[in-house]
Amino acid sequence: MLTIGDVFSVVAFLFGMAFSAWALLIGSAMIFSQKARISESLLRRAPGRSFILGLFALLLVGFVSIVFLSVPLPAAKVLGYSGILIALSLATIGGGGLVLFVADRLRGYDAKLRPFAALTRGALYIVMAGLVPLLGLFVVFPAVLAMGMGTGIQALFMRDTAASEAGEYSM
Repeated sequence: MLTIGDVFSVVAFLFGMAFSAWALLIGSAMIFSQKARISESLLRRAPGRSFILGLFALLLVGFVSIVFLSVPLPAAKVLGYSGILIALSLATIGGGGLVLFVADRLRGYDAKLRPFAALTRGALYIVMAGLVPLLGLFVVFPAVLAMGMGTGIQALFMRDTAASEAGEYSM
């Protein structure tokens, strides 16, 4: 039997995770601005390649991490959690590029929109799309994670020449 406290706990958890994801995407786009610009450039030029690479890497790292987490040894659990954290950090770096991409599209619709406002709205739209009950959780969220991881991996090993246009989001 569910009580009102259980429902409030779940809603508060979802709100906290959404707010944290929103702040993490904005922070990633601003702190790792060079890599985020490279990720944005990759999303513009080769979104399919980024998605396939990210999906493959996410499945590989996720499978290996789950296998390590199922082993009862503490060292294996540390390796499993490390794999998950590496995957999420790569997805966060690539997610910063996705936020810049959405923010640029928003600025195309409204020229009076300031760059930081477009950045925060872009991150908000990505997070809110992931909160849609079934479609967001099982389609949008994994797709954003895969695209972010794919562009994050590519951006980590690329030079700055891929993102020749600095744009208005340079810090």
